[in-house]
Amino acid sequence: RGSPERVDIGYLLAAAFLFGDMDMFVANTLALILHYKGPYLEFLDDEITNLLEERRTGMRAELSQLLINGKNAGCSCGWGKTCSDTYTLLLSEYGPLKMLEVPLSDIIKKMEKVSYEDMERTWHVGNPRGYYREARETFPGKLKTMKKKASICLDCVRSSDAATPCRFQHE
Repeated sequence: RGSPERVDIGYLLAAAFLFGDMDMFVANTLALILHYKGPYLEFLDDEITNLLEERRTGMRAELSQLLINGKNAGCSCGWGKTCSDTYTLLLSEYGPLKMLEVPLSDIIKKMEKVSYEDMERTWHVGNPRGYYREARETFPGKLKTMKKKASICLDCVRSSDAATPCRFQHE
């Protein structure tokens, strides 16, 4: 038998599905994707299980890419080097195979601790001062987008046709 949290989420997910509560269904599927590291086969039907696995795998890949980008984005200045070094450590701690062993929420918590106070400052070689301001999406913004993309709505489950649009905005 599963842990109480997983069983409770399974019941909430089933209730949301039966009552057609889109927001509750999305919230609970996202909770499973972020906080549960084990297989979903034990407590859900194949259709939802496949979607959960697919979305969690996609989110793992996106988090890995963010770690790689964070590692490679640093320059030799204080903030850039510190940020890059932090991402390098996180990448060594959460490589592709190690990422399978922990809930995604643990990785996200550690990534959220990286300082973003000067995230918009980007190195530009052609600028005599070295830096210029550029509007970029920060990690919290990217994370919000990733969560929306990974979310599973009732329309995703009920429709086997990928061409059928969802009422929930995934992106």
